[in-house]
Amino acid sequence: MPEAWRRYVCVVCGYVYDEEKGDPEHGLAPGTRYEAIPDDWACPDCGVTKAEFTLIREAQPVAGAARPTSSTVASLDPRAVVILGAGMAGWAVAERLRALDSRRSIIMITRDAGDVYHKPQLSNAFARKQGHSDLIHTSGAEKAQALGITLMAHTRVLALDLERRRVITASKGVPFADLVLATGARPLPLPVPGGELALAVNHLMDHRILRERLAELPGATVAVIGAGLVGCELANDLALSGHAVELLERESRPLAQIMPAEMTGQLEASLSARGVRFHGNASVTNIEVAEGGGFQVHCMSGETIRADLVIRALGLAPDTSLARGAGLATGRGIRVDERLLTSVPGVYALGDGIELDGRLRPYVRPLLEQAAVIAARLAGDDARYRPSRDQVNVKTTSLPLLVVPPTGSETGVWLVVRRDEAGWEMHCRDGEALIGYALSGDKIAHAAVLNALMKDQATAKASAA
Repeated sequence: MPEAWRRYVCVVCGYVYDEEKGDPEHGLAPGTRYEAIPDDWACPDCGVTKAEFTLIREAQPVAGAARPTSSTVASLDPRAVVILGAGMAGWAVAERLRALDSRRSIIMITRDAGDVYHKPQLSNAFARKQGHSDLIHTSGAEKAQALGITLMAHTRVLALDLERRRVITASKGVPFADLVLATGARPLPLPVPGGELALAVNHLMDHRILRERLAELPGATVAVIGAGLVGCELANDLALSGHAVELLERESRPLAQIMPAEMTGQLEASLSARGVRFHGNASVTNIEVAEGGGFQVHCMSGETIRADLVIRALGLAPDTSLARGAGLATGRGIRVDERLLTSVPGVYALGDGIELDGRLRPYVRPLLEQAAVIAARLAGDDARYRPSRDQVNVKTTSLPLLVVPPTGSETGVWLVVRRDEAGWEMHCRDGEALIGYALSGDKIAHAAVLNALMKDQATAKASAA
């Protein structure tokens, strides 16, 4: 019997390689097994090599096991694991738990359809000519059927009754033995007059709305407010799809919070070559509807930028509303310990919404690591979450970037190790110790080697202690 097709996920950006489909656009024919992929093959979304991919362990059908769907009454099982949220975090927990435990009731509650898509791909979908349906990997109903879980789609959660172990929805209370909060984060608002006129792109439906608006404005000028990770990616993507882009940032350079200055200078030049106009030190004071259509974005400097559409990309804030309302400990995010438990036993949280040791833990790699820990604990293992270093991928095809910044407690010096027309490699060192790195262009392929070096250093330091 032929071996089943497998899927592998990039732990840096969330791109999924499906052996059955292959990647014909990048030289991998349908049916190409993972082992046959050359070691120097690059992830089409972020540029890392196959060393940064991990196997998705698919749940196997169990003879005689119940296969609940959204129409069953499995939601009344008091032993159930209830997952709130059907984003990457929620589905990652469901997949990993089902791979470890084939029979336990799992209920997923979500405000939308629960369709499976990879959120990082929202910021480069225009250039890839991906429409709404192209971004959906599997429908929520199909995924729930495959995993044998109950999906309560289009369901609004009103509150959490932790004393009675109930999730209160508009139609009923859903009992649980264990609860997983995968509620994610929301885009930060633009707190100026007219700030509500700026769109945000944080969800599949947001992207659909943006696409529909742009379809009515061919060749539109788009103002993107915020030159962080998402802002730079969107600016790059929109420029490649034929739009004029005005990129505004209150700092003097893009990605100022995470990248060394020399490399952000390269990024600014590369974006400019694509037609993106960067405006540094541009603090927005207000947005107004322009006479004749479009918008005017006014800055503290006195500059006024005219655009057909305005997008805000100011970062994300963890969605802690349900947790706070239920009395869970929160700070900037939902507070968890190394077991990813909140302040109430049996209630876990992961993803963009959590705070651990005073730090938020966004990005794809931490999310997947956290999902594995929670699934293991729900299956009876005493697993603990040991955070890896932040690894930030910037999917700007004009100049792909990957950075592992030093932690807040570390101080070092950024040094250029190698550079040429194809890319740069910079190290942040504290004496002989490598405490961070930044890569651009084809140098991103060196990430696996540098990660291994930093891991060896950490192991040696722990042994010495």
